[in-house]
Amino acid sequence: MKRIYTILTMITLFSGSCFAQSQNYKAFKVEFLPGYALPISSVGGIKGGFCLSLEPKYNINDNIAVGIKIEGAAVAIVTNTNSNDGIVSLISSYSLTGEYYLGESGVRPFAGIGIGSYKTSIFDTKELKELALSESTIGFAPRLGLQINHFRIVGEYNLVKDSNYLTFKLGFTIGGGKK
Repeated sequence: MKRIYTILTMITLFSGSCFAQSQNYKAFKVEFLPGYALPISSVGGIKGGFCLSLEPKYNINDNIAVGIKIEGAAVAIVTNTNSNDGIVSLISSYSLTGEYYLGESGVRPFAGIGIGSYKTSIFDTKELKELALSESTIGFAPRLGLQINHFRIVGEYNLVKDSNYLTFKLGFTIGGGKK
């Protein structure tokens, strides 16, 4: 599965470079984004978690970037605070992403989308055992954000079978700045 994503990414990156190249921004960048993850579930209780993503990208032109998102998230729902009864989901993902940036100033809002493979493991916190076997599934992740020079703010909704979650990430970009 990883080989297929690598091949698709290489095709996307190289075909994009044949058609256009960013005029005002450097071609490659890498984004490091830690953040807060919130599970979306009908189960009540205290919810929360964290995520960490690494996103290498290629600027096809000044307004479009494509790349790969490698993310890990841990989200928990505590249903009984007295006994710490609840569930924890560990989610890893590899996604192809695309973003469209508005404007060409130092402050650039953007919208994007990602699609890829998500692997989820669900654990019971009371008995410390795995409730659901790890399985890979296809997921979809629309996002909105703001790029302020090399600083990034991103909100993303990850639609994954049985493990939807919302992330709010603050991070930085290495490379990809103005030429």
